[in-house]
Amino acid sequence: MTVSGHVRDGAARAVREAAALVLEAFGREDDPGWYKAPGALVTETDLAVDRLLRDRLGALDPAIGWLSEESADDPARLACERIWVVDPIDGTSAFAEGNPEFGVSVALVEHGRPVLAWFACPARDEFYEAARGNGAFRNGARLAVGERDVIAGGTVACRRGDAKRAWFREGMAGARLVPALSLACQLAAVAAGRIDGVLSRAPCKEWDTAAADLLIEEAGGRIEDATGAVPRYNKPEPLVPGMVAAGPGLLGPLRERLRNLRPPSVAAASPAPG
Repeated sequence: MTVSGHVRDGAARAVREAAALVLEAFGREDDPGWYKAPGALVTETDLAVDRLLRDRLGALDPAIGWLSEESADDPARLACERIWVVDPIDGTSAFAEGNPEFGVSVALVEHGRPVLAWFACPARDEFYEAARGNGAFRNGARLAVGERDVIAGGTVACRRGDAKRAWFREGMAGARLVPALSLACQLAAVAAGRIDGVLSRAPCKEWDTAAADLLIEEAGGRIEDATGAVPRYNKPEPLVPGMVAAGPGLLGPLRERLRNLRPPSVAAASPAPG
């Protein structure tokens, strides 16, 4: 199914408008946010961007479904051939703390896979975009993933909690670990060849990866789960299991590490009964 220029161009404008709204709010002290769940910060800016994108994108084609981190999930999306998968602000904690590692993530998913993607990092003046079969770009420059094929000496982003765990650091020996404040930002960095890979033991939400999935694929890399499968989107439970992202040379080694990374068991950590 061909995506019309009306939808493609309109969506790009909407993401730029959303990025401008986020940048205007960045650094303000009157929007500290609140926790909607443990570890899940949301701000008024998140909600304002969600409303803006739903209004702009919904007007482009009412038949396209909707899945967003900041909207109530509507099961009607499951019957749609196409859906928008949106994260109004990926990296809300960084945004609230005044750290520039955050962005607006939008993907158009068709039959389970992204066909158009945008990721805007406004505090860094970066605008990423990709269309299936037509490459991935940042500010107009074509992207390509790195060529590394061994973990040793590479730079790999991971969850902040994992970066602090001694057993995780030992399991990733040889790599320079970068804690991800925004998973989408680090995935975009893989597409741009700035870092070598991303590894996440914990499940991710579909809106964390959908846009970056296409960016990385069109830049010559891939996102996979521990079985080597690519993510499918618009599932009833919008989760992506533990995943790795990298160029083709590093995917296998990272996938193997993901399979073998295990925290020490309580039994192993406990002293034997005397």
